[in-house]
Amino acid sequence: MESSATSIPSLREPLQQLALSGSGVPLVQRLAATQELLEALQEGHEPDWSRITWPNRAYLRVGWEALLLLQLPRFTVASEEIAVAATVALIEDAIAAERAESEHIRLSQHALNALTPDEQSAGKLNLTIRARNEAAEVLRQRQLGRWATLVVEVWKPVAELFDQLGVELARGWDLSAGIISRQGLERAKELQRLLARAPQLREIIAHLGRVRESSTGRESKFVEVFREVTDRVVQMQRVWTDRIPTETRSIHRSADIARMLPSESILLTRPTTKLLWYARLVERNLNTYLLEGQELIESGFLDKKRQVAELEKRPLDRGPIILCLDTSGSMQGMPETVAKALTLACATAAHRQDRRCYLYAFGSTNQVIEHELKLTTAGIPSLLAFLEQSFGGGTDPAGPLLSAIGRTRSEKWSSADIMVVTDGIFHLPEAVLPVLAAARKEQDLELVGVLVGKHPSIAMEGLCDRVHTVHDWSALSGDVASN
Repeated sequence: MESSATSIPSLREPLQQLALSGSGVPLVQRLAATQELLEALQEGHEPDWSRITWPNRAYLRVGWEALLLLQLPRFTVASEEIAVAATVALIEDAIAAERAESEHIRLSQHALNALTPDEQSAGKLNLTIRARNEAAEVLRQRQLGRWATLVVEVWKPVAELFDQLGVELARGWDLSAGIISRQGLERAKELQRLLARAPQLREIIAHLGRVRESSTGRESKFVEVFREVTDRVVQMQRVWTDRIPTETRSIHRSADIARMLPSESILLTRPTTKLLWYARLVERNLNTYLLEGQELIESGFLDKKRQVAELEKRPLDRGPIILCLDTSGSMQGMPETVAKALTLACATAAHRQDRRCYLYAFGSTNQVIEHELKLTTAGIPSLLAFLEQSFGGGTDPAGPLLSAIGRTRSEKWSSADIMVVTDGIFHLPEAVLPVLAAARKEQDLELVGVLVGKHPSIAMEGLCDRVHTVHDWSALSGDVASN
């Protein structure tokens, strides 16, 4: 009796049942093979085929190549449900291929019996090869047919959108449940095409948010800094040495005949004192002049500290983005499309640069929808759902503007800038002006306006530090502009 399912808690129920119901090799090998295939799909790498002894390795390789052709491992990495389903299907189809091969050979056996022994040997080999090739092709077509529609029509469009948004399709995305509607995908693609034709919109967003120092910043600046450096200075000392005979300093005893005193040479004139001279020479005891000179030698080191001015490159990050979006009825049409494109661009830029982004979508008084825009498993569907909505109602920016200014007083949003996207058809909100003035003075807040339309707006000029105007619809021509 083989081990029970309680010995394999790391595998999901379908995989447990599949491993337990297998045959031909010990259970521990079936478990190892199942686990290896699952981990390869979850991590997106080639399986270690040496660990796989069940089912037939050759058939598993055929199925794996079919999955690679569809680029399925990209999606099994993102979804555990898909990884488990793909592992089960791969093993089941490999087992079915083994059975099909055996059945093919069995049914053709009677034809071999009528041949001679030599012909039977060659015929059996050809039959086996043909049976394996046919079973492998059936397996390949099953794998392609099982996943092709889902990959091409459902998951690949999601992956393409994520690539455009700069979002990694990583583990945690429940693709098996259909996270994004087809309408949301199409709308997001339309807005991405609009942004591609309107680089000025991306340029506006690129300069939002105040610059701040950060260890992971994508921008940089050079600042002058002073740092202390230590110079090790060699100390020199003058010493007297006979290696430089430039000066007669005194008289000393030596065997230097050239510098011998005259009184010593007198000893050589008399035979009785000549032997004494030689004795003193041997003993280096002649009176001679001492000639020396001065030279500089190293006597040690001295550490001297000093301040040095340098230019240091410091990484910078831009602060968060707070977006106040006019969703009134007057924004319907191309202004609405531009506004939604800016919303998508803000969310994408914030995600790529690791910045926060908050949306206030406002209409009439007390009609405000708030979203923190995040390109996460929960954030993308809600963002695209917002992009599918239609605009309507009146215009009252006072409430969302006061809320946005209040948000900048919190630590997380203290370096944020506020961007207002509107057609400018509203009265100047007098209640906002003193609060805005105080924020500008105390927090260096900047309010940037994007005026969508051809008509100037006194209210926007009075509110914003700078106003960008978008009104050339011909530059945005295409399928988006026609909506």
